[in-house]
Amino acid sequence: SFSLGSFGMMFMSQKQMGKMIKAKKLKETTVKELEEDNKAMWKEWLLIYRKRLAQEIADTSSQEDIIKMNKERLRIMNANNPRFILRNHIAQGAIELAEEGD
Repeated sequence: SFSLGSFGMMFMSQKQMGKMIKAKKLKETTVKELEEDNKAMWKEWLLIYRKRLAQEIADTSSQEDIIKMNKERLRIMNANNPRFILRNHIAQGAIELAEEGD
């Protein structure tokens, strides 16, 4: 008989299968292919972003408004993006020293 629990198990199995397929594909991907895929995705994102910026500028009436808009964009980006990025290998070294009592 079919129950909600078995449906959940079937769904989880499909989800897990999808993850396994993605992992297999990633394992079989060469570094060059991965770099090419990443480059293509960044180019696509950049194209979309440039179109959005162009539309915002087209919708803006004056040069002064464009300057204000860009200053606000920079303020938001600076407020939300980290100034420093912790590198895992540096953090690991600090963790190991702390565990040794340093």
